[in-house]
Amino acid sequence: MKENNNIPEILTGVGSGACCVTALIEGKEIIILNLGDCRVVLCRNGVAEALTRDHRAERED
Repeated sequence: MKENNNIPEILTGVGSGACCVTALIEGKEIIILNLGDCRVVLCRNGVAEALTRDHRAERED
């Protein structure tokens, strides 16, 4: 294994963040939640359908 001594230089200017996607499936119902730069996508009849939008600070809504 090679040690990388340049990690502080690589990470300079890089912010941190977190995201979460949760799904609660109960019978034929699904409750979804997303936080952060992530989204929930459902495949229905072979077609991808976005169920959420990214939750970002840049969004005005």
